Amino acid sequence: MTLIAAMKGDGCLFLAADSHVVENDCRMTVRKLEKLEAPNDPPLAWGFFGDEGIGREFGRKLRAIFRRQLPRNVDWDSFKDKAVLELARVNAKRRESAQTALSGHQPASASVLLAGYLSNVPNVLELDDSGGWYFIEEHNTMAIGDGKTHFQIVFKMITREAPDRPRDAALISEVTELAATFADGCALPIRLFTITPQQVVISREV
Repeated sequence: MTLIAAMKGDGCLFLAADSHVVENDCRMTVRKLEKLEAPNDPPLAWGFFGDEGIGREFGRKLRAIFRRQLPRNVDWDSFKDKAVLELARVNAKRRESAQTALSGHQPASASVLLAGYLSNVPNVLELDDSGGWYFIEEHNTMAIGDGKTHFQIVFKMITREAPDRPRDAALISEVTELAATFADGCALPIRLFTITPQQVVISREV
């Protein structure tokens, strides 16, 4: 169970996630957010919802894309095409493996929410597990996972009561914490990235 959420800020983007997974009936705390790390990489981060193995493999593929295929000044449309293809490949590979290993087994899959600056343009991009994609466009927030609806409801409630409240780290932290508390299977603590045109900063760690 997962909540990954992004929000537009003033001159930056925020990406937040809960930290709860259950594996073999054991509750564990994991880091569901990742970011590009190489010195010449653009400020880009992402979180995944679904199968952890697929999410981690997609992250490795994404880093390889920037090392070998994409220039630092890549635009969002070009990047989106590459990212959609890589996630589709990873999801298809895992589905094929699952079907081969166990007939009738529900195949694993993953969706991804990415946020960052490409060619100094801020954006948030959702990649779903069926090959679909969506940009944040005129919206202030995007979210994926079991806590998506909870996040949307809490954000609307808080900003309706305080419409002039700054869209800052404190706001997305509060909204994500409340949503993760109410959503089944999500849990605290949350991890938070602040993404500027220059870098991805870990604002809250788990």
